[in-house]
Amino acid sequence: MFHEIGMMYITLLPIAFTGVVNAIFCRSSFLDVLHVPIDNGKKLKDGRRLFGANKTWKGFLGSFVICALLNAIWGKICLRFKGMENWNYMYIYFDNTVAYNLFTGFLFGFVYAVLELPNSFIKRRMDISSGKQGKGGFGFLFKIYDQIDSLIGVILVVALYSKMNITTYMLYVAVGGITHVAINTMLFKLKLRNSIL
Repeated sequence: MFHEIGMMYITLLPIAFTGVVNAIFCRSSFLDVLHVPIDNGKKLKDGRRLFGANKTWKGFLGSFVICALLNAIWGKICLRFKGMENWNYMYIYFDNTVAYNLFTGFLFGFVYAVLELPNSFIKRRMDISSGKQGKGGFGFLFKIYDQIDSLIGVILVVALYSKMNITTYMLYVAVGGITHVAINTMLFKLKLRNSIL
């Protein structure tokens, strides 16, 4: 089990760093022309926003561009240290090349960003404000789902490229969710996030 968790961290480290770098990017003034809500303020028939103000083109595009670049850099580091390359699920069946790492990094970032949108859409329908979780049973479910929504897709990408079994997949989602909370806590303390959950 510890071997699997070690492989998880080595495989998914670029995605974790993408979250941190993208948070810094979104808070910066660089390319602020992209700091526009994805839904452009559009409201549906229920009078509520489609996704809300927190889902911007800057964060969306930053997610997969940054992840592609960090994944390519991480691939070079793994290539330098063969032990790390052997512990990376993405290189079990595929060669560690710049093109492959850029593509899979782009895919990771894209899936991560896209899978954050359904949660925002549902929360707007339930009249839960951006960055909030709601109360009661639904609030608790949203707190859990918020930590794993994107991981479900990202780890599915890893599973498709590495023929990962379902037990390992579920372990990755669980440990990844806990790691996500730890990273959010760090970002909150650095004032790069408005809340931990």
